[in-house]
Amino acid sequence: MTSASPPTPATTTAELLARLAAHHADTHQHSLRVARLAVALAENAGVALRLGDKLGEAAQLHDIGKLAIPAALLNKTGGLSAGERTRFQRHTHDGATLLAPIAGAVLAQAIAQNHHERWDGSGYPSGLCREAIPLGARLVALADVYDALRAPRAYKDGRTHPEVLATMTRMNQQFDPNLLTVFLVKEARIAQTYDKVQS
Repeated sequence: MTSASPPTPATTTAELLARLAAHHADTHQHSLRVARLAVALAENAGVALRLGDKLGEAAQLHDIGKLAIPAALLNKTGGLSAGERTRFQRHTHDGATLLAPIAGAVLAQAIAQNHHERWDGSGYPSGLCREAIPLGARLVALADVYDALRAPRAYKDGRTHPEVLATMTRMNQQFDPNLLTVFLVKEARIAQTYDKVQS
């Protein structure tokens, strides 16, 4: 299994984002899109004020733990081995660890740690379910899956907006049902947000 040395500590979230841009441009661009989508969803769901004005920055850092994954593994086009999949899943813990020493990064740390948890408890790293998953992470989970399905990657083609909505509807047990309802009702706004960030 491919491994990498843990990144050196950073003193600001801006420094971490700059490192991510240099380490893996695709992940950095994905993170920017996810942040915009999460903010749009929070605004439409009426929960933006509960999270404050740091949601966008915090959401940008959801995959910051991928700094600890070698770029060669991030760019792999074939299937992942069990060990490689486990290494990818560790990015949640690695991200929370990188953010822990940074003042004011509590929301970002919670999102990095928990954005792969699922409403039905089948996610990772802790198997949290329902409201035990922090609200910011529940928002980012929806935005993350939408962007991961829509955006083309080295190993796959991107899907259309209607195709992604159909897939996410089938995955409904994975998401906060109230947020998913807003996401589907406001799907035109979501598509516009994605297209604007992509252009």
